[in-house]
Amino acid sequence: MKNELYIVSSVFHLLISVAVSAVRNQSKPYFVFIRFNEARYQQLVGCLSGFVESSEQLYYLDSDSNAAKKRKLNAIKLLDFAKRHEIQQVFVGNDRHVEFQYLAYHLKKAVPSLKCVYLDEGLYSYLGRGASKSFAERVINQGLKKLFYGLWWQTPATIGASSYVDEAWLAYPDQACETLRSKSIKQLPLKGFDSGIFQSFIACWGALYDLPPTLQSADFVITITDEKNFTKFTNYRQSVTDLVSMLVDQGKTIAVKYHPNANNCDLLNLQSLSERVMILPSGIPFEVLLPLLSKATLIAEFSSTLITSRLLVPSMGVWAVVHESAVMQVELDRLCRALEIQQLTIPELTQKVLEA
Repeated sequence: MKNELYIVSSVFHLLISVAVSAVRNQSKPYFVFIRFNEARYQQLVGCLSGFVESSEQLYYLDSDSNAAKKRKLNAIKLLDFAKRHEIQQVFVGNDRHVEFQYLAYHLKKAVPSLKCVYLDEGLYSYLGRGASKSFAERVINQGLKKLFYGLWWQTPATIGASSYVDEAWLAYPDQACETLRSKSIKQLPLKGFDSGIFQSFIACWGALYDLPPTLQSADFVITITDEKNFTKFTNYRQSVTDLVSMLVDQGKTIAVKYHPNANNCDLLNLQSLSERVMILPSGIPFEVLLPLLSKATLIAEFSSTLITSRLLVPSMGVWAVVHESAVMQVELDRLCRALEIQQLTIPELTQKVLEA
């Protein structure tokens, strides 16, 4: 049995990792958490323990400091962990992290057959990372990091593009950004999201929050942007309120997910519109909610949320709200069209609901 290491640094990385490991029955998974919120990790230990044979397969690297020395120390610990458990394959969602690069550089010397796989990170996989092309990133930042960490440090042209990555596993290989196309690109095993292991993990995580018992009956789920962005869009408050009211008038049940910064406050007072409106805990990661809302249609502004929904729940209907004052990136527009994410203005959205 092959021992495989999953490096987790975000909620999205964790979900992708669980889904992939769920269908790799001939391999033993090890999960190392770096730059991952410690309180969230502790909250999830019980759920994580449900799909590993031993606690030795879970390892949390304290990251309470962003100091370079701390990250260098964690990189050494990560390499030691990989060697002790005879890791033969590494999965990572962000190859820009020094912990991964240190591990890959040294472990490939010790294990020539080692394969490092970049797992779909979301938007960057398809749009690239523009900041990586800047002079500051390519020259100044890279020079300083090589000086501090070592000449092995690389600043990839986009996430997933470093030479330490051997393969890129994407949900939509045909839509990969140009920079990643030089890699060996393979299909992400989407069936992992339908596996019993993944579904049990999501159910366990969701149970940690006070979710409405009728959540799965929701016809629509609407995401609300951070309050500081309300004024960026013309008549945002009124538009959202009118939209929810219209859905209620059509007999629809609506789940509303505010930005985490809302601190569980119903900022737009949508709950008062009808008992058909459910306000979800703002602190729960939206990625965790998606599999629990697979029968609903998602209505959201253009953001990584739209792409995430397509990755985690391909069957979910997705409507992207186009505000009058919003500026659409050409590449994002292309991607949304390719993934069949419908782009609608508020009037168009209103008409679509009335026709449904």
